[in-house]
Amino acid sequence: MKLRYTAAAGHELLAAVEFYEGQETGLGEAFQAEVARIESILLRHPRYGRRVRGGRRSVLLWRFPYRLVYSIDQAGIRILVLAHQKQRPDAWWARVDEPPSSYATAVG
Repeated sequence: MKLRYTAAAGHELLAAVEFYEGQETGLGEAFQAEVARIESILLRHPRYGRRVRGGRRSVLLWRFPYRLVYSIDQAGIRILVLAHQKQRPDAWWARVDEPPSSYATAVG
């Protein structure tokens, strides 16, 4: 099974890592490690996240106020959004229907 990010979700990940690293040295790496931990769980248990609208699934990060919103298809897991939970928490719905051509393989 492969795990891919939409272009928007990949940008959100990089922006969050940069933000946290700017707050405290090593915090960006800790954020990235938490995302990697969730990715690893999803690769082993794709239906781990709770179901949300439209058949998508959502997983909260433990240490940071973010959630990964993803879908499962024949090609694997698609991370659609890395959504901040405190900044307009439902604004991510507008970003979930990005065309598949914008997906990049992050883990495979």
